[in-house]
Amino acid sequence: LTQALCFAQRAVRQAPSGVQVRPRILVMQASPDSPHCYSDMMNCIFAAQKASVPVDACMVEYSSGFLQQAADITGGIYLKVDESSALLQYLLFVFLADQSARSMLEMPA
Repeated sequence: LTQALCFAQRAVRQAPSGVQVRPRILVMQASPDSPHCYSDMMNCIFAAQKASVPVDACMVEYSSGFLQQAADITGGIYLKVDESSALLQYLLFVFLADQSARSMLEMPA
């Protein structure tokens, strides 16, 4: 997450004048959370919030309290995919839309 934030900030700084870059981060996880990383993860989440970078989380088979908080705090989307055969559908129809288009979509429960 830290490295993705660094890349996002670099893209914003290096964008040609007149070009507005709106970075966002998609985190995919297929394992349970590791409690010893909590403070590092929260620091990254608050840095993403300050930089106005939404963090989207796509969880495969597991739930994540860390990433659910990240999505809530930064204005991203948290989605737990129970059936891995539907993963591509979720990626294309939920996470591909930009921030303005998301307000017009009905997200899956």
